[in-house]
Amino acid sequence: MVADILRPIQCLKREKEALLSEFQYVTSENNEIQMENSAMQDQIEKLQKELKENMSRVNLDLNIAPSEPGTPVYVIRVPLISQFISRLDSLKSERLGEFDDRISND
Repeated sequence: MVADILRPIQCLKREKEALLSEFQYVTSENNEIQMENSAMQDQIEKLQKELKENMSRVNLDLNIAPSEPGTPVYVIRVPLISQFISRLDSLKSERLGEFDDRISND
């Protein structure tokens, strides 16, 4: 009779250990993703700052003729911010998909 009571308790203890182990793994993966996310945010801020600095150095007004005849006009092509953000979102989705795959495979 005591053995019948102990069996479910031992089973629950093993399940608890498995859940704790999985929780630690997920927490570790989450921390890793948070660090990567933070690094990417820092990189985005740095690139945005560089873009602003470059744009402030280049004063382009294509409606104004060059000040002297024969002065070359330069056109600088800057990728659209929306395309940049879209690419970041897709990378983020890919990373989260990889994370989900790793969790479901373990």
